[in-house]
Amino acid sequence: GDGAGTDAQHVATGLAGADNPFVGSQDYTAMAWVRYDTVATGGNDDDKMIFGQAVDENVLHLGARGNTYLQGHWGNDNTGGTISVNEWRHVAFRYQDGEQTILVDGEAIATDAKGGVTVDAEVVIGTTRSSEDREMSGDLDEVRIYAGALLDASIADIVAGGDGNLDGGGDDGDRPSGISDVVKADGAGGAISFNFPAGTTYDVEFSTDLIEWSVIATGITGSYTEADADLNGAPSGYYRGVAK
Repeated sequence: GDGAGTDAQHVATGLAGADNPFVGSQDYTAMAWVRYDTVATGGNDDDKMIFGQAVDENVLHLGARGNTYLQGHWGNDNTGGTISVNEWRHVAFRYQDGEQTILVDGEAIATDAKGGVTVDAEVVIGTTRSSEDREMSGDLDEVRIYAGALLDASIADIVAGGDGNLDGGGDDGDRPSGISDVVKADGAGGAISFNFPAGTTYDVEFSTDLIEWSVIATGITGSYTEADADLNGAPSGYYRGVAK
């Protein structure tokens, strides 16, 4: 039935209207641990969708088509990878600056430039176009939807058991190799510094939101110091090193 519990055919999210991160050209990231118990064998109307919209229009559809992962904005579809049934996989769908990316277990498997979602209907988990046979078949866990595009490193951190923030606080789990602890500016424009292992060359990156990062220094070895952490008028920013 159309219940909203964890054992329902699909689960309503309440994300609609101004709270819908999927509509138009907005960036988004949607992810879950997924274990399919079967994949579609018929045509497009036998999809197995993780995220969608339960109306019969040109809707969002993120999940599986046949034995392939699908990121669909109705006619603007990105596909890749091969689904193995009865095996847990972490699957993430990201839309950033008009580019779709599917990531499985933290690795990008398909990227394509496509248009955005046009239908503003409530986002649901476990189906799309509910009058058709497009329901998820299997198990989902740790389902997340972000109104923004997460970095590959943040997604990899979540796969490894962290919270994806890469901010040095909380339960970050096993940080991906090649990325330093993140240093937060003190808010008063004071100096920040950190070290990378000897013999490592890295770039220094800066962010105000832990999502979008910009390179501010390249080819650094050993320690790095930023005397004025009030970079670009943003004393609340973050710094990190990324190995080259």
